[in-house]
Amino acid sequence: MKYIEPHAHMVSRTTDDYVKMTLAGCVAVCEPAFWAGFDRSSADGFYDYFCQLTEHEPKRAANSACRTFPGSASIPRNRRT
Repeated sequence: MKYIEPHAHMVSRTTDDYVKMTLAGCVAVCEPAFWAGFDRSSADGFYDYFCQLTEHEPKRAANSACRTFPGSASIPRNRRT
């Protein structure tokens, strides 16, 4: 049976996890943006993270015949005033 993984943080997983998920029938992954445990306090830091989600992860997923769909959102409580 084929399925879509609705919520997986693949940026913190190994490439082997993509392979195992594909073998189990996963055809696509929805990857939400998340706080990686360090402060992204600069535009360069955000750009690096954005490139990770939109450029690097789709390439890793494609190597296992899986597609990835990154999502990003702003959390108001993390907003600096």
